[in-house]
Amino acid sequence: MRRNTEGLKRNARLRSKDAMHRALIAPSRMESSDGEINFRTVSAETRVVTAWLCKQKELRDRIMRSRETPIGSVSRDSDGQCHKGSGQSVIATLRLRIKTLEAKNRELTEQWEHAYGMIAEIGQVVPSTTSR
Repeated sequence: MRRNTEGLKRNARLRSKDAMHRALIAPSRMESSDGEINFRTVSAETRVVTAWLCKQKELRDRIMRSRETPIGSVSRDSDGQCHKGSGQSVIATLRLRIKTLEAKNRELTEQWEHAYGMIAEIGQVVPSTTSR
């Protein structure tokens, strides 16, 4: 008995074509939103498996080119106009994040020292309850 597999093949082609379309436009969209572009982030954005992205030469090359573009580099749009990347805003954001994390680190260190001090106090005040 011969099976009709044309529907399955057509569905696989459509899914592959749809995934390719999503994966081709994702790096452009991610660049415009200053998102980090690598195989993992593109995979999450497009809902395709990372291994599939790596197997597609066109996609692999595009992602690799996007990864090599330094933050804050000068790029040209379709009209040939130069645009300085948002490197300064990225740096400012990262500096703010560092300050926030340092403050949080200080706060947690103080809490840890306070808790450790209380544990040490309790250890000295409470007599041993083990009796033989």
